Order: sequence, then structure tokens, then C-alpha cells
Amino acid sequence: MFLKSLCLENIRCIEKLELPLTTDQDKVRQWTILLGENGMGKSTILRSIALVLAGSEALASLVGATDSWIRSGEKKAEIQAVLTTAKGEEREIALRFERGQNIRQMFDENRESLDALDRALAHSYRNYFTVGYGVSRRLPVKKSFQALSSEGMYDHPRANSVATLFTPEADLVSFETWAMDLDYRRSGEALDLIQMALGDFLPGVKFHGIDKEKRRLMFQTPDGLVPLALLSDGYQNAISWCGDLLFRLTETFEDFKNPLHARGLLLIDEVGLHLHLNWQRKLREYIINKFPNFQVVGTTHSPFTAHQAGVGELFSLVRHDPSDAEVELLHYEGAPNQLLLHQLIMTPFFGLDTMSSRKWEEIREEYRALEAKKKKTSVEKKRMKELEEQLEDQPDWSAGMSQYDEVKSLLQEIRDERKSK
Repeated sequence: MFLKSLCLENIRCIEKLELPLTTDQDKVRQWTILLGENGMGKSTILRSIALVLAGSEALASLVGATDSWIRSGEKKAEIQAVLTTAKGEEREIALRFERGQNIRQMFDENRESLDALDRALAHSYRNYFTVGYGVSRRLPVKKSFQALSSEGMYDHPRANSVATLFTPEADLVSFETWAMDLDYRRSGEALDLIQMALGDFLPGVKFHGIDKEKRRLMFQTPDGLVPLALLSDGYQNAISWCGDLLFRLTETFEDFKNPLHARGLLLIDEVGLHLHLNWQRKLREYIINKFPNFQVVGTTHSPFTAHQAGVGELFSLVRHDPSDAEVELLHYEGAPNQLLLHQLIMTPFFGLDTMSSRKWEEIREEYRALEAKKKKTSVEKKRMKELEEQLEDQPDWSAGMSQYDEVKSLLQEIRDERKSK
């Protein structure tokens, strides 16, 4: 299963939105990134996808109060999705909400669509495999092996697979506990799978093995062997959601020789969360290489993450008028990864009209305001002269690049000197 399109109508802050997830050749797009300021509905889009694919048993846990999904001032709302199966057959699924409905009435309203999805899930429990990670994805408390696969925020595994998208109270599965459990059950297979997934996952950090005496995972770092719990928070966060994904893949596709090659849909809110910009730039390539048959829909605020998007993969949610509640979806049909970073930042997708710092913006604004005055006092004339002198010292792009090259060269000299010692 892959998602071909999504349409939202009166869902939370979104009045009307159509998100195409196919290329010009009608092929499903593997990677889709959504930009937008806070409060534009990026997380709502991911949650809507998770809801419409959940199936009735998982949906009951995720949906909560039905009125909470309906846009303020409206009586009805709808989520529509078009899917394509492995055989290329299209399926349409919809969820409709009506204000004042209880959960049973909502199920009755959507019975036909839910029954069709439930039949597909009953045929194979791993049909429409979907996993999602919200911004509140957090490091789990280590649990016993017995509790590993049975406990979760919700009663249904499909709901637990996307739980962190819906509530900050949801924990990820403990990667450390799962890895040791898998090693116990499948011996060397576990280490091979983890090494395959995490071998080049983070810069400068590689999975080393399991310390069975102290029951912890060890990683090779520039500082030597370090247990998972002592890695930086950013590394722990990234390893934890990737470990949660590995757990769900191996449990769902346990008969696969390589579960990383299973088909599915991955939803990630704030793709580069807690990661240094150098690794944000490599994340798309990593996910596509390690999970080649997954479709990915993610959100970001980071220009470094957005910069890696290919042709047609980048969208942005914008309000042209801050006082207007209407949110519009802009589609960048070109390839952001063929632009220079500053060119992408200066597009309407980021809403910036200058590369200058706020300090230089304020100086220019003050100067323009004084310059526009027909009559100026002596104090104002003096201030204009001061501002002119300051503006002569403002940096330009070429100067910034020159300083960057100097710093880069100096760092390389330091590295070379260390190696020689």
C-alpha cells in the first residue's frame, strides 16, 4: 500500500487542502516534506493520515472527542485518502465527522469505508503498515522482556505504532531492551540487523555490540566505547525512534529475510529533531537507503532538511495574510537540492525577504524612516549619519563565504596536526 493523495476539509485549522503524493508520471512519491510556521496544520496532516489508515479497532483509541477534529465554526469535516495496492489497484477511504456525534455515531456514519479497510486488515494484519513519530517522541523507561511487546499507550498495536503523533504521554519501545531480547531469541541475527540499520546512522558513532554483563548497548565513538545511555540527547533521540521502527518492522515482518525492505508508510513530525545540521543534510539519503520500500511523509522547520528534497517533494503551508485563518498549500515543483541554501531560504516557502540578521534589518528600517522625512531635526540628521556609517560595515554574502572558507581551512589544519601526532 502507498498513499496517492490526501484531501482534508474543515479538519482543525485547515479549511480545504489537497495534498498530491504522486509524480507527474502518476508514480507514488517516496519522499514528501511539509514546511510551515507553527499552527499551520503540519501535525494535523500527519495525524489525519494515521487516522484514515488506522482501521476501526485502532481508530477508537486515537480519535478522542470527535468534535475536536472539526474546524471552529463548522458543522462537518472530512478526511479523504486514495491508496494504491501492491498490484496497482486504487482504494478510496474516507472519515467523516459531524459536530455533536459520539464515537458510536461516528462509526455508524463511516461504516462502509471502515468495513472495507477492516476486511483488508483482516486478510493480512500487516496490510497498510503505518508507523508515525510525533515531536514528543521520548526516550522510554527500560521494560522487562515480557512486557516489551504487550504494553503500550493503547490496546491495539496499530494505534501504538502512531501513538507519539497523538499524545506526549506515549513512550517509544525501548531499543536497548528490544535489541537484547532479539539477540536472546535469534542470536547473531539481531546484531546483523542492528549493524545493517545503524552502521552509518549517525556521524562518528557506530553500533559496537551488546554488553551482556551490564545489559546495555555499546557504541564506538571518538571518545571510545560508550553505552547508549551516555550518548548525547540528540543521538539517543534519533537512535530511539529508529530502534522503535526496527522493533515494529521485525515483529510485523518476522518472516522477511530483511525486514528493512518491507513496504509501509512512515510519518515523522520534525524529521531532524535534535540533530545537528550536518546530519539533517544526510537524513533523507539514510532513510531512503535503509528503508527503500517505505513512503515517507515528514514535516520540518529546518532549511537544511528541506534543502535535501528532490523534484516535487517540497510543500509549504502558508497564510498570505496573518489575520486570515485560511491556510494555503504551496508546492515547489522544482528540486530544492539543486538550489544553493540561501536561494531556498529566500523563496516564499520560508517567508523571509532578507538574509540579514534582525540587527541589520532594524538599522535599515530606522534609516529609511528618517530618510523619508521631508524635514529633519539636527538630532535626526546626526542619527542618519551614524546609521550610514554602521551600514557601511554590514556584511555581504561574499564576505561571509570568505570567512567560512578561512574557518574551514583552519579546522582542517588542526585535524591534520592532530593526525600527525
